[in-house]
Amino acid sequence: MKHIYIFLICLFVFGCGKPAAHVSGTVSYKGTPLDFGAVIFVSKDKMTSSASEIDASGAFRLMQPLPPGEYNVAVVPPELTPEQSDGLAPKPKWDVPGKFGSPENSPIVKTVQAGKNTIDIVLE
Repeated sequence: MKHIYIFLICLFVFGCGKPAAHVSGTVSYKGTPLDFGAVIFVSKDKMTSSASEIDASGAFRLMQPLPPGEYNVAVVPPELTPEQSDGLAPKPKWDVPGKFGSPENSPIVKTVQAGKNTIDIVLE
């Protein structure tokens, strides 16, 4: 009986969550690293998502760990600054086809596993 109490206390203190998947990688378009924008991972059941900005080297690291599983992946342009929206600063050139811009319509599907995942997204 004592062991059951110890088990329940450990379960309460440490939780019983599923192992997390930590995702990072790179994004390239037509063989060149995409140096701005963001990636969004959305689970097939649309209950879980995480996103990251793409840095100048084309790298990303999702902000939140994900449960293991299959995810639809979108690559989206950066949000415009107020100056860009008002026409006071140039807007960044975004050549990536629109089919990659929505998790619902993107053809990119990636599987993440518990632990560290390096996922390179190649757009053509």
